[in-house]
Amino acid sequence: MRLPRWTLLLLLLAWGGPWLWPVDPLVQHLGTPFSPPDPSHPLGLDAIGRDLLARLLEGVRRSVSIAGAATVLSLLLGCLLGFAAGWRRGLTDLAIRWHIDLFLTLPLLLVAMFVATALPAGQASHAVTLVLLLGLVSWMGTARLVRAHTLQCLASPWFQQARAHGVPMSRLVVRWVLPPLGAVLGTQAWLVFLRCILTEATLSYFGLGPPVPHPSWGALIAEGREVSLSAPWQFWVPVVCLVLFMGSLSHAGPPESGSPARKAR
Repeated sequence: MRLPRWTLLLLLLAWGGPWLWPVDPLVQHLGTPFSPPDPSHPLGLDAIGRDLLARLLEGVRRSVSIAGAATVLSLLLGCLLGFAAGWRRGLTDLAIRWHIDLFLTLPLLLVAMFVATALPAGQASHAVTLVLLLGLVSWMGTARLVRAHTLQCLASPWFQQARAHGVPMSRLVVRWVLPPLGAVLGTQAWLVFLRCILTEATLSYFGLGPPVPHPSWGALIAEGREVSLSAPWQFWVPVVCLVLFMGSLSHAGPPESGSPARKAR
């Protein structure tokens, strides 16, 4: 999947935002709490005088980083389990498909929240724990795609002929089974990435994200909701940024990874 340049630019800005606005998001600035936007603080100050723009940029970078790492983990786990199910078949396939169906029937956001609250205090907010949690609740779609593709390859006439002529299995897998998965996995990775961002923001909103005082997207929305009447920019700025960010990435998602008709436009 090839992303448009402006989408890559948006992701780079999300990752490098704290360097573009080099203000410490944890430093308290002298001034009135909930100060409105001004030239020195374009988005104003929060309840204890921290720069909202710096905290927003740091929260975006943290959310994108956690979602990206969770997407990689999800793809690795889904590819391994999907390939094992399609390749081994039999009881292995049955067991993996049972777990896929089980996870798909569960409300995964509630499962993630339950696991996060069940962990020891402070452990659920660790970045590594969030990556593991998000990765472990988002691998099923990838596993189903890889399993279906593997079964299709194994049943195809060219695969059977190649095996009959003594072509090594490793060569068949590396050269003919795995390459066609690139476009499909690219689209799947993009969908998982967007879902992980929203899930991480939701967990942070309910206090299950990065620990205080480190900013995160959901935590900023939760903090702003409490003062949405007296200081509405504290709430609406992170909400609008999240909507615009997710809308932009969803619109630019898998455009060039699909059919030839799409590429011909």
